[in-house]
Amino acid sequence: ARLWICGCFPEVVSESQMRSAEVLAAMAHHKEERMEMRAIGAIWLVALAFALICLTLILLTYGTCGKRMKNHDLKRLVGLVITSTSFTFAWCNGFAVHWLVVRYEVFGNGVQLHLALALFQSLTSYLVILTLDQVADMECTGNAVDKAISIIIEALGVSVGLSWEHAFHHCVQV
Repeated sequence: ARLWICGCFPEVVSESQMRSAEVLAAMAHHKEERMEMRAIGAIWLVALAFALICLTLILLTYGTCGKRMKNHDLKRLVGLVITSTSFTFAWCNGFAVHWLVVRYEVFGNGVQLHLALALFQSLTSYLVILTLDQVADMECTGNAVDKAISIIIEALGVSVGLSWEHAFHHCVQV
């Protein structure tokens, strides 16, 4: 999705290239990369599409169709697709937030950017998880909705984990 939306992959630099000044300049350019709002909106739309696919599969699997699904292999395949789509949602959401923060230079650059971004994603995910947990505790939600909320919470946890991994990776390189 990232290649299709912005036309680039993240730059990969070997350890031997790290020491040269031109590579450091190229990395600085990559850090200063500002995505257009169109690209940020597109990656959020991709995230939303994967979230909707995931929710639809969950509601079908654990709702009315799940009782009729007898094939163990089919249940396992649907579970893998649900996990994959929820993690893709988390990845797209994480990159969209990162691009938005870089575009508007909210947190500066370098280590401060990555640490603040990880803190920001942690805090917003915490607030969303609290809200989703309150919804899941309501008696009007069924097992399918509770399972959907559980998987969304797991995806948000993956998003937070990816943001912290990215922050720690950047801190170690400094």
